[in-house]
Amino acid sequence: MGAVVTMWCAVSTAHASSPSQARVSTPSAVPAASDRETAAGLLRPAPAPSIVALTLTPGLLRAANIPVVVLSKNTLLARVTLVLGAPGAPQYTVRLLSSAGAERWRKSGVTPVRLGMRAAVTIDLPSRVLTGGECVLEVSPGGDSQRPERYRFRTVSR
Repeated sequence: MGAVVTMWCAVSTAHASSPSQARVSTPSAVPAASDRETAAGLLRPAPAPSIVALTLTPGLLRAANIPVVVLSKNTLLARVTLVLGAPGAPQYTVRLLSSAGAERWRKSGVTPVRLGMRAAVTIDLPSRVLTGGECVLEVSPGGDSQRPERYRFRTVSR
């Protein structure tokens, strides 16, 4: 599992006569903690935002085989690679469905990449659409004329 760190920084060149005179400003509302405060345990750094990653193959139908994705409160997104059972289309539509079939998320125009002898698509699901419980990802060729491939997984929060 990797961590993502976001840093805010703005560069102002409005009054600079050359790029080397550009001012860099950072938010001043957040005071820096001293090493003594941090070492004493008075201030604890916030956990870094995280990304969970998983690879799914089509056809997992039995509940015992369904992968479980554990999401923490600082999980930003799930990066999901879906190995295609029948590659061939230049683009795909991916939909996230609840176990009841309600659509939670959709992305069209997803381009496959080669993964060994097979093809796969990779999507980034925002954690806000992963509300817990069983989920189904459906992958359809661009025109939705064929039956979609289905990928099941379960999410739990800790």
